[in-house]
Amino acid sequence: MPDGTARIRWAGWALAVLLLASCGGKRPVPYELRPSERIRGVYHTVERGQTLWRICKAYGVDMQTVAEVNNIRDVTQIRVGQRIFIPGATRVLKVEPYRPSPDGRPEPLRPVQTFEGTFIWPVHGSVTSSFGVRNGIKHSGIDIAAPKGTPVRASAAGEVAYRGTLRGYGKILILKHSSVYTTVYAHLGSWEVREGQKVRQGQIIGTVGNTGRSSGPHLHFEIRKRNKARNPLFFLSRRP
Repeated sequence: MPDGTARIRWAGWALAVLLLASCGGKRPVPYELRPSERIRGVYHTVERGQTLWRICKAYGVDMQTVAEVNNIRDVTQIRVGQRIFIPGATRVLKVEPYRPSPDGRPEPLRPVQTFEGTFIWPVHGSVTSSFGVRNGIKHSGIDIAAPKGTPVRASAAGEVAYRGTLRGYGKILILKHSSVYTTVYAHLGSWEVREGQKVRQGQIIGTVGNTGRSSGPHLHFEIRKRNKARNPLFFLSRRP
Protein backbone atom coordinates (compact mmCIF):
# COMPACT_ATOMS: atom_id res chain seq x y z
CA MET A 1 0.00 0.00 0.00
CA PRO A 2 2.77 2.49 0.83
CA ASP A 3 4.41 1.67 -2.52
CA GLY A 4 1.14 2.41 -4.36
CA THR A 5 0.72 5.73 -2.55
CA ALA A 6 4.27 6.70 -3.41
CA ARG A 7 3.69 5.83 -7.06
CA ILE A 8 0.54 7.97 -7.15
CA ARG A 9 2.36 10.88 -5.50
CA TRP A 10 5.25 10.57 -7.95
CA ALA A 11 2.82 10.44 -10.89
CA GLY A 12 1.18 13.64 -9.62
CA TRP A 13 4.53 15.43 -9.45
CA ALA A 14 5.44 14.22 -12.93
CA LEU A 15 2.13 15.51 -14.32
CA ALA A 16 2.73 18.90 -12.70
CA VAL A 17 6.20 19.09 -14.25
CA LEU A 18 4.77 18.20 -17.69
CA LEU A 19 2.10 20.89 -17.38
CA LEU A 20 4.68 23.50 -16.42
CA ALA A 21 6.89 22.43 -19.30
CA SER A 22 3.99 22.65 -21.75
CA CYS A 23 3.30 26.21 -20.58
CA GLY A 24 6.97 27.03 -21.11
CA GLY A 25 6.82 29.66 -18.39
CA LYS A 26 4.76 31.80 -20.81
CA ARG A 27 4.49 35.42 -19.80
CA PRO A 28 1.07 37.05 -19.95
CA VAL A 29 0.39 39.79 -22.48
CA PRO A 30 1.58 43.04 -20.82
CA TYR A 31 -1.78 44.75 -21.46
CA GLU A 32 -5.03 44.27 -23.34
CA LEU A 33 -4.45 44.64 -27.06
CA ARG A 34 -6.99 45.48 -29.73
CA PRO A 35 -5.82 46.33 -33.27
CA SER A 36 -9.12 48.15 -33.76
CA GLU A 37 -11.99 49.01 -31.44
CA ARG A 38 -15.18 51.05 -31.44
CA ILE A 39 -14.71 54.46 -29.86
CA ARG A 40 -17.21 57.08 -28.78
CA GLY A 41 -16.90 60.60 -30.16
CA VAL A 42 -18.20 63.16 -32.64
CA TYR A 43 -16.88 64.96 -35.69
CA HIS A 44 -16.52 68.72 -35.41
CA THR A 45 -16.49 70.66 -38.68
CA VAL A 46 -14.05 73.57 -38.54
CA GLU A 47 -15.55 77.00 -39.10
CA ARG A 48 -13.86 80.29 -39.89
CA GLY A 49 -11.82 81.68 -36.98
CA GLN A 50 -11.69 78.38 -35.08
CA THR A 51 -8.32 77.05 -34.02
CA LEU A 52 -7.47 73.55 -32.85
CA TRP A 53 -6.76 74.90 -29.37
CA ARG A 54 -10.16 76.65 -29.20
CA ILE A 55 -11.95 73.54 -30.43
CA CYS A 56 -10.25 71.32 -27.85
CA LYS A 57 -10.87 73.85 -25.06
CA ALA A 58 -14.58 73.98 -25.88
CA TYR A 59 -14.87 70.18 -25.72
CA GLY A 60 -12.58 69.86 -22.70
CA VAL A 61 -10.22 67.41 -24.40
CA ASP A 62 -6.45 67.18 -24.63
CA MET A 63 -5.15 68.86 -27.79
CA GLN A 64 -2.25 66.43 -28.18
CA THR A 65 -4.66 63.47 -28.19
CA VAL A 66 -6.92 65.12 -30.76
CA ALA A 67 -3.95 66.04 -32.94
CA GLU A 68 -2.61 62.47 -32.95
CA VAL A 69 -6.01 60.87 -33.60
CA ASN A 70 -6.51 63.22 -36.58
CA ASN A 71 -2.88 63.16 -37.79
CA ILE A 72 -2.49 66.93 -37.31
CA ARG A 73 1.18 67.70 -36.78
CA ASP A 74 0.91 71.39 -37.72
CA VAL A 75 -1.92 73.30 -36.00
CA THR A 76 -1.70 76.10 -38.58
CA GLN A 77 -2.81 73.69 -41.31
CA ILE A 78 -6.38 73.04 -40.18
CA ARG A 79 -8.84 74.50 -42.67
CA VAL A 80 -12.46 75.60 -42.83
CA GLY A 81 -14.69 72.61 -43.54
CA GLN A 82 -12.22 70.06 -42.14
CA ARG A 83 -13.82 67.35 -39.98
CA ILE A 84 -11.97 66.69 -36.75
CA PHE A 85 -12.83 63.69 -34.59
CA ILE A 86 -13.27 64.57 -30.91
CA PRO A 87 -12.88 61.39 -28.82
CA GLY A 88 -15.22 61.06 -25.86
CA ALA A 89 -17.59 63.83 -26.95
CA THR A 90 -21.31 63.02 -27.15
CA ARG A 91 -22.58 66.02 -29.12
CA VAL A 92 -21.29 68.76 -31.38
CA LEU A 93 -20.63 72.00 -29.50
CA LYS A 94 -20.47 75.62 -30.56
CA VAL A 95 -16.90 76.97 -30.63
CA GLU A 96 -16.30 80.68 -30.37
CA PRO A 97 -14.07 81.90 -33.22
CA TYR A 98 -10.94 83.90 -32.56
CA ARG A 99 -11.46 87.65 -32.54
CA PRO A 100 -8.44 90.00 -32.65
CA SER A 101 -7.78 91.82 -29.40
CA PRO A 102 -8.06 95.65 -29.35
CA ASP A 103 -4.28 95.96 -29.32
CA GLY A 104 -3.98 93.77 -32.42
CA ARG A 105 -2.00 91.02 -30.76
CA PRO A 106 -2.56 87.62 -32.45
CA GLU A 107 -3.78 84.66 -30.46
CA PRO A 108 -0.76 82.58 -29.42
CA LEU A 109 -0.51 79.30 -31.31
CA ARG A 110 -0.08 76.27 -29.08
CA PRO A 111 1.89 73.66 -31.02
CA VAL A 112 1.44 69.92 -30.72
CA GLN A 113 4.44 67.86 -29.66
CA THR A 114 6.27 65.54 -32.02
CA PHE A 115 9.05 63.18 -31.01
CA GLU A 116 10.59 62.55 -34.40
CA GLY A 117 13.51 60.14 -34.31
CA THR A 118 12.64 58.50 -30.99
CA PHE A 119 12.02 55.29 -32.97
CA ILE A 120 13.12 54.03 -36.40
CA TRP A 121 10.88 52.48 -39.05
CA PRO A 122 10.62 48.72 -38.40
CA VAL A 123 10.15 48.00 -42.10
CA HIS A 124 10.26 50.05 -45.29
CA GLY A 125 6.98 50.35 -47.15
CA SER A 126 3.87 52.42 -47.76
CA VAL A 127 1.49 53.20 -44.91
CA THR A 128 -1.76 51.64 -46.08
CA SER A 129 -3.76 52.34 -42.93
CA SER A 130 -2.97 55.21 -40.57
CA PHE A 131 -3.52 55.71 -36.87
CA GLY A 132 -6.88 57.23 -36.03
CA VAL A 133 -10.63 56.77 -36.32
CA ARG A 134 -12.72 55.80 -39.32
CA ASN A 135 -16.47 55.21 -39.09
CA GLY A 136 -16.28 55.04 -35.31
CA ILE A 137 -13.53 52.42 -35.30
CA LYS A 138 -10.14 53.32 -33.82
CA HIS A 139 -7.02 51.87 -35.45
CA SER A 140 -4.36 51.61 -32.74
CA GLY A 141 -1.31 51.68 -34.99
CA ILE A 142 -0.20 51.97 -38.60
CA ASP A 143 -0.16 49.27 -41.28
CA ILE A 144 2.97 49.17 -43.43
CA ALA A 145 2.75 47.17 -46.65
CA ALA A 146 5.77 45.00 -47.50
CA PRO A 147 6.37 41.68 -49.28
CA LYS A 148 5.97 38.50 -47.25
CA GLY A 149 9.27 37.52 -45.66
CA THR A 150 10.63 41.09 -45.46
CA PRO A 151 12.80 41.47 -42.33
CA VAL A 152 11.18 43.38 -39.45
CA ARG A 153 13.58 45.33 -37.25
CA ALA A 154 13.39 46.51 -33.66
CA SER A 155 12.28 50.14 -33.68
CA ALA A 156 14.39 50.80 -30.58
CA ALA A 157 16.63 48.86 -28.22
CA GLY A 158 14.81 46.87 -25.57
CA GLU A 159 13.67 43.46 -24.39
CA VAL A 160 11.18 41.00 -25.86
CA ALA A 161 8.28 41.22 -23.40
CA TYR A 162 5.94 38.89 -25.30
CA ARG A 163 6.06 36.48 -28.22
CA GLY A 164 2.96 34.58 -29.21
CA THR A 165 -0.24 34.48 -31.24
CA LEU A 166 -3.19 36.71 -30.43
CA ARG A 167 -6.65 36.91 -31.94
CA GLY A 168 -6.73 39.52 -34.68
CA TYR A 169 -2.99 40.19 -34.45
CA GLY A 170 -1.76 36.76 -35.55
CA LYS A 171 1.90 36.20 -34.72
CA ILE A 172 2.99 39.11 -32.56
CA LEU A 173 6.00 40.51 -30.74
CA ILE A 174 5.96 43.15 -28.01
CA LEU A 175 9.19 44.92 -27.12
CA LYS A 176 9.65 46.79 -23.86
CA HIS A 177 11.96 49.79 -24.21
CA SER A 178 11.65 51.36 -20.78
CA SER A 179 9.17 51.65 -17.96
CA VAL A 180 7.26 53.98 -20.31
CA TYR A 181 7.39 52.75 -23.93
CA THR A 182 6.56 49.48 -25.67
CA THR A 183 6.22 48.66 -29.38
CA VAL A 184 3.98 46.06 -31.03
CA TYR A 185 4.72 44.11 -34.24
CA ALA A 186 1.79 42.06 -35.59
CA HIS A 187 0.76 39.78 -38.50
CA LEU A 188 4.31 38.40 -38.52
CA GLY A 189 5.28 35.45 -40.65
CA SER A 190 8.02 34.30 -38.27
CA TRP A 191 9.84 35.23 -35.08
CA GLU A 192 13.60 35.65 -34.95
CA VAL A 193 13.92 36.35 -31.21
CA ARG A 194 12.71 34.72 -27.99
CA GLU A 195 10.94 36.10 -24.94
CA GLY A 196 13.23 37.82 -22.47
CA GLN A 197 15.91 38.42 -25.11
CA LYS A 198 17.63 41.80 -25.23
CA VAL A 199 17.61 43.39 -28.69
CA ARG A 200 19.37 46.37 -30.18
CA GLN A 201 17.79 49.04 -32.36
CA GLY A 202 17.63 47.83 -35.97
CA GLN A 203 18.09 44.15 -35.08
CA ILE A 204 15.95 41.71 -37.11
CA ILE A 205 13.22 40.38 -34.81
CA GLY A 206 10.87 38.73 -37.32
CA THR A 207 9.51 38.77 -40.85
CA VAL A 208 6.45 40.28 -42.49
CA GLY A 209 3.57 37.84 -42.78
CA ASN A 210 -0.16 37.61 -43.29
CA THR A 211 -1.26 35.99 -40.02
CA GLY A 212 -4.30 36.93 -37.95
CA ARG A 213 -7.01 39.20 -39.33
CA SER A 214 -5.13 40.46 -42.36
CA SER A 215 -6.03 41.18 -45.99
CA GLY A 216 -2.48 40.83 -47.31
CA PRO A 217 1.16 40.83 -46.23
CA HIS A 218 1.92 43.84 -44.04
CA LEU A 219 3.17 44.86 -40.61
CA HIS A 220 0.79 46.30 -38.05
CA PHE A 221 2.99 48.52 -35.85
CA GLU A 222 2.08 50.26 -32.60
CA ILE A 223 3.90 52.57 -30.19
CA ARG A 224 2.45 52.63 -26.69
CA LYS A 225 3.31 55.03 -23.90
CA ARG A 226 2.24 53.77 -20.48
CA ASN A 227 0.08 51.21 -22.31
CA LYS A 228 -1.77 53.92 -24.26
CA ALA A 229 -1.56 53.69 -28.06
CA ARG A 230 0.08 56.76 -29.59
CA ASN A 231 0.38 57.83 -33.22
CA PRO A 232 3.62 56.24 -34.53
CA LEU A 233 4.06 58.97 -37.15
CA PHE A 234 4.65 61.45 -34.31
CA PHE A 235 7.57 59.34 -33.04
CA LEU A 236 9.23 57.73 -36.06
CA SER A 237 12.32 59.05 -37.82
CA ARG A 238 11.95 60.61 -41.24
CA ARG A 239 11.41 58.13 -44.03
CA PRO A 240 14.64 56.90 -45.64
